[in-house]
Amino acid sequence: MAKCESLVECVNLLPNLFLGSDPEMLGIVEKILLRDITDCVLPVLCRVGLILPDLQTKNRQLLDAFSKQVLNSLQNVKKEETDEVVHNFLSKLCSSFVKLRRWPHMYRNRDVEGLLYKLLLTELRKQLGMQPASVAWIAQFMLTLNRGRLPLLLIERISAVLPQFSVPQINYIASGFRVHSRTRHHSLLEQQLSYLNHMMHYAALKQLNSITNLNSLTFTVSQFVHRNQDIDESVLNELMDQYLKFLPDFRIQHVLPTARILLATRYYMPELADRLCRCVVENEQTIGRQFAVVLYVCNLINYSPCREMLETSVRLLLRHKDELSALDTLHAAVAFGLFRYLDRAVVDAIFHLNFLEKVDKELEGILCKCRLDGVRIKVRGGNFNPNVLMINTA
Repeated sequence: MAKCESLVECVNLLPNLFLGSDPEMLGIVEKILLRDITDCVLPVLCRVGLILPDLQTKNRQLLDAFSKQVLNSLQNVKKEETDEVVHNFLSKLCSSFVKLRRWPHMYRNRDVEGLLYKLLLTELRKQLGMQPASVAWIAQFMLTLNRGRLPLLLIERISAVLPQFSVPQINYIASGFRVHSRTRHHSLLEQQLSYLNHMMHYAALKQLNSITNLNSLTFTVSQFVHRNQDIDESVLNELMDQYLKFLPDFRIQHVLPTARILLATRYYMPELADRLCRCVVENEQTIGRQFAVVLYVCNLINYSPCREMLETSVRLLLRHKDELSALDTLHAAVAFGLFRYLDRAVVDAIFHLNFLEKVDKELEGILCKCRLDGVRIKVRGGNFNPNVLMINTA
């Protein structure tokens, strides 16, 4: 077993620890974090804070110790160093506590939140240098942490930079509405949220004017759909209607991202579903696993594919049965059953010992992989990028 004796070594080893899914080593990591967290300075705390949400730790003592050290570090910052701290560390710390506020942690520390809130208000009062990205993550923090009615200054700042918001920035703000949808609040806050909601929809619809090709459309819709579970139906209709203009441009590289959009929204659009199916048929020799995703999309949105699509999919499944994941195979089989096209050869391929063993292995590894992806990006990436504040957990 690799030795892990310091907090920095512990953070650097995290991707390998999750790859091995070693409970004993993960316990050691928590002990080292608890032991050394009181000696951490702000740069190290920010790095730990970006990783903690992905650990899915149930160790409340560790989260409390982390919060206490953040609080102490911020309180001990000298007045002349405040601007440097705000510039280098504030967005990272806010991002950490936003993520810890959500499932599965549902963790809060009112003292740290209050101090961060005061620092953010100071930022909002600045007359110059307030970029749309800064306004967006400040709004995300204040909405998610739900400390009562929103500062009027925040709403003024959002209104001022509204036309400049990018799709990811709109979604930072929109993500905060998920918390409020499950929380009772007084009428003034409800009015503020309603006003903000209208502004976000306006900003979203303005993005349509900049869409000139299918790649741009797919990116824009993906951002809204995958980062905002509560997307307004009228906005979604406007976005999806844009696909009708670009159907002739549809190519194999657009199949998977478009199918994922339909999976996430369950949006019934027969023209788009038909184009996906035709793309599978036209590219049988190169389509790969994407055919299974398209089949599952047809299943979920209740669209009946043509016979040629079903015949092609059966051939693809039998040809690539050893390469497909168990989940892809099961998705395809469920769709075949719904469309009354469950070939005997497909049944024989599924109810087979080798396939059942594959299912067991995938179930064992799926949690490990979900954790690893998020942790590896943050540990090895080095620099924090505010444009990836929101990570899909669907």
